[in-house]
Amino acid sequence: MCSKIINKVAKKGTLTYVPAAKVPILKFIEAESGIQVDFNVNNLLGITNSNLIFTYTQIDQRFHIMNVFLKWWAKSVGIIGAAHGFLSSYALTLMIIAFLQHTEPPVLPCLQERLTRDQRQQTVYYPCSIDELDSKRRRHTYSTKDINKIVYCMYETDAFFEKDLSIIKEYYLPKEGNVKSVAQLIYEFFYFYVYEFDSAQMVINIKDGSDCVQNTNFPTN
Repeated sequence: MCSKIINKVAKKGTLTYVPAAKVPILKFIEAESGIQVDFNVNNLLGITNSNLIFTYTQIDQRFHIMNVFLKWWAKSVGIIGAAHGFLSSYALTLMIIAFLQHTEPPVLPCLQERLTRDQRQQTVYYPCSIDELDSKRRRHTYSTKDINKIVYCMYETDAFFEKDLSIIKEYYLPKEGNVKSVAQLIYEFFYFYVYEFDSAQMVINIKDGSDCVQNTNFPTN
């Protein structure tokens, strides 16, 4: 089934395998429009992450505008693309969400916090390189003698986030909204990551809404 779809798609443009991606990716560029699309298989976590970002766009339009503009800017100056050693498009989106979670008052809430009693765990399985597994025993179990071969296994995670906009409005959003313009937020975004955020010592975390704080376990070289 997949091979038939790929063969049809390939006739409409250029199809390229991207080995440097976190999960196996086929990058398609449509011949007439130049639109780029990434294909992957069995990555349910990717679908969940896309739904999370879509929900954030529904909460505040300024996030959507910033996301589109900053990706266009990053592509224009040539600093985006994980395959080339730069930030991925998704990583830039996470940077924007993290910034908007920590404005005063916040533009975006942390949707992965559980604020009501009926919010249950939502387990999602996704392909993961064995080199990224926390367990040394599991890495050894799935290992291969071929050092040039990347081996993937299925890994599980809790992918809960609140999707109901009425619940988000009642429990997640601050009573006093942030009224800053998109232009002001973009200026503050650049100021924060250029002058305040130390990438060698600090990390962002949109999952629990924690501040961008120093992490002593984070490598500095």
